[in-house]
Amino acid sequence: MLIIRQAAKLQWSRPVTLPKVVEFKQAMQHIGIHTPEDRIDFVRKQGVPIFIASEPFLEMEQYNIPVRLYAFAYDSNLSDANIFSMYIGQQRLCIDAADYEYLLEKYGQEALSAYSARISDLEKTITNMQGAFSVQQGRMNELMEQNQVLLAEKVEY
Repeated sequence: MLIIRQAAKLQWSRPVTLPKVVEFKQAMQHIGIHTPEDRIDFVRKQGVPIFIASEPFLEMEQYNIPVRLYAFAYDSNLSDANIFSMYIGQQRLCIDAADYEYLLEKYGQEALSAYSARISDLEKTITNMQGAFSVQQGRMNELMEQNQVLLAEKVEY
C-alpha cells in the first residue's frame, strides 16, 4: 500500500489545454467554502475534476493553459492533503470554468444566504452594543456630573 500511495503522489496524466480554468482556492471562496479541509471534502463529494496548472495563477481565471488532471483527488486513501496544500499554496490547483459556474449556481446561493444570515446577526449584535454603549455613556456622564459636584464641595471646604 505504501508503494501505491507514493505512486499516487506522481502526476501520471497527460497535459491538456483547457479553454478556461478558475483557480481552486478563489473558486471555493466564491462558492462559500473557506476552510481547506472542507474544500477537499467538497470536491470529493461533488466529483469535480481537479487540475494542476503548469504555471501559477496570476488572476482568478486563465485561458488556454496546459493542465494535468489530479487523478487521485477523489480517493481519500490515495490522495494526499499535503499535495492539495502544496498546489493550493503555489496557486496551481484549478477547476474547469464550466464546473465552477455550475457549482457557483448550485451552491453559491446557499453561501449567499448564509452570509446574509451572518450579516443580520452581526447587525443585531452591533445594535445591541450601541445600546449598551449609550447606557454606559449616560452612566458615565452622570458620574462626571456627580464628580463635578463633589469637587465643588471639596473646594468649599
